[in-house]
Amino acid sequence: MIDREFIKGSTIFGIGYALARVFGLLFFIIVARICTPEDYGFVRYCIAVASIAGVPIISQSTTLARYLGKYNGRRKEQNIYFSNTLFSVFITLSSVVIILFSILYITDRLYIGIFFVVIGSTISEIYYGLLRGFILYMKLALFLVSTNIVKIALILIIFYMKLHQPQIILAIFGLSCVISMLIIELKHPSPVSFRIKEISMEILRETYKFCIPIIVASYAYTLITSFDTICIEHYLGMYEVGIYSVAKALGQIFVFVPLTINTFLMPKVAGFDEHEIIMKYLKLSLSIVISTSSVLLLCIYMFQREIIEIIFTAKYLDAVTVLCIYSVGMVFYAIYSTISNVLIGIGMPRFYMSTSLVCAIINVLGNLYALPRWGIYGAGIIFMFSYLIASLLIFILVLKTWLSEREEREKLSVKRR
Repeated sequence: MIDREFIKGSTIFGIGYALARVFGLLFFIIVARICTPEDYGFVRYCIAVASIAGVPIISQSTTLARYLGKYNGRRKEQNIYFSNTLFSVFITLSSVVIILFSILYITDRLYIGIFFVVIGSTISEIYYGLLRGFILYMKLALFLVSTNIVKIALILIIFYMKLHQPQIILAIFGLSCVISMLIIELKHPSPVSFRIKEISMEILRETYKFCIPIIVASYAYTLITSFDTICIEHYLGMYEVGIYSVAKALGQIFVFVPLTINTFLMPKVAGFDEHEIIMKYLKLSLSIVISTSSVLLLCIYMFQREIIEIIFTAKYLDAVTVLCIYSVGMVFYAIYSTISNVLIGIGMPRFYMSTSLVCAIINVLGNLYALPRWGIYGAGIIFMFSYLIASLLIFILVLKTWLSEREEREKLSVKRR
């Protein structure tokens, strides 16, 4: 039976997460309103580049959450995995910054704002993984909400002072989490601590072994969500990036419910061995995700023009057609991400990795073909098709695994008789 604490905690976090996403969307709405489409496109382009660069670091957030959840109640083991993960993140971040600096320097795109986003995202994601691993519903919701409130407050201040330059906006986007994290930690310190003596090659190898499939899958995901932006900038220019980014920003409403559930679904199922209980959690989560996504898609289809004009102003109305296409893709993504989190939780990240790679290959090749021919509409179609294929593949893999395990149990039962 699904425990009430999971439902209650997910509901509490869901409310906080929904507020955080609303505030996050409001931040980008303000940025879009105060900037020209070209400047807004530049901001989203830099965020896309930073997202691709930061994947090896951010992926370790999931690894941290998984091991903290696995060793729930065993503080010594949790301190060991926290210390090793933090050490690993520091080494990885240093390497990423050096490599990224070299690439941007060579390509003449050395924008300081990209580094603000990479460093800020690292801090935010690792702290997110820490709170997620301990399943601290209230604290995690508070962190997300307060971070986005700080972003809005700072963006309004620089707008009032007429300092709304893209690089400053990127600094606010990347580093606002530090203020929220420090305030929360000063008042309610986390229950683990970094201990350098706990760092060992054995633990580092173990975490990297688990993390590598997630890094590969996360790179695939980031390519899917960011490669289109980079391609649009290359083929069409910053104006089209700005238009397409409006559709992507509105499409984020589809992740409210799945991310709320998946945040605690993954570490929750990590503590279970019973196949039946895991399947109950998966079925309940999928039913909620599919029903809410369907309602949201209907609303987008009926009022897409009015939504864009009211929220982003008429200068972004060119995003109307691609919004509907992109939203269908987000429904498939919501289903895919829910199944993937269960697979990661039970220690099978290779399924997530393989399906994400297929999705990324389709996305990259598709964008290279479709963008020069169909513009931003092609990018939306390829995104939708990518996650349709990924959802079907991961569903088939789960079904096949479930049937195989059931067959094995039946054979064992016959032998015992």
